[in-house]
Amino acid sequence: MGIFDKFPKPPMHKPPAFKPPAIRINPASGLPMIGGGIGGVDVGGNTFGMKRKPPTFPKPSPFKKK
Repeated sequence: MGIFDKFPKPPMHKPPAFKPPAIRINPASGLPMIGGGIGGVDVGGNTFGMKRKPPTFPKPSPFKKK
């Protein structure tokens, strides 16, 4: 027996596990968000819950005006 055998051993603590930051996805576009969830934009520049749509133009009428 040694001199230090009568003292209790200190508890061994494991370092906390590494958790990568949560990646938020814009539900409308499916792209990852930058700058947080609802307050940010996705990598395409769309705000949370929105998806940029291409502009739509009215189709020309098949009937000619007289």
